[in-house]
Amino acid sequence: MQNIHPLVVHFPIALLMSAAGLMLFGVLGRSERLLRAACLNLWLGTIAAAIAVRTGLAAEETAQHTFEIHQLLERHEALGLWVLWLSVGLALVSLVAPLMRSRRWQWVVFAGLVVTSVVLSVGAHYGGRMVYEHGVGTALVTTGGTVIPSHEH
Repeated sequence: MQNIHPLVVHFPIALLMSAAGLMLFGVLGRSERLLRAACLNLWLGTIAAAIAVRTGLAAEETAQHTFEIHQLLERHEALGLWVLWLSVGLALVSLVAPLMRSRRWQWVVFAGLVVTSVVLSVGAHYGGRMVYEHGVGTALVTTGGTVIPSHEH
């Protein structure tokens, strides 16, 4: 399969947003189990985000796109990179066990996960627009607009 990006993008979405919910309930309920589950989802979501970014960069090189689509693609890419770096930072903070025993740091990680989820949602919106409005990755993209010749990103 040439482009597996659409197959992997749903994992960071589900895992990172679940991490935010689990962290909230873990902090409010003072539940060590939920906090551990939140951290596990955060770590797995960070790995999934790295895979999504890698496959997205590969897909960008092969997908035909118009100038209008290129603008959406650049925003989608930038937001995806922000999600990756935010989740890496949060995952590193969550690995420092003494910090994660502090309710203050638990709230900091939760707030970071909320910000990450918002950035992730906006980035996913741009990705969805590319596919569902413009047909990127489908045969539809070749029927409208001027396709940009091969170029560097």
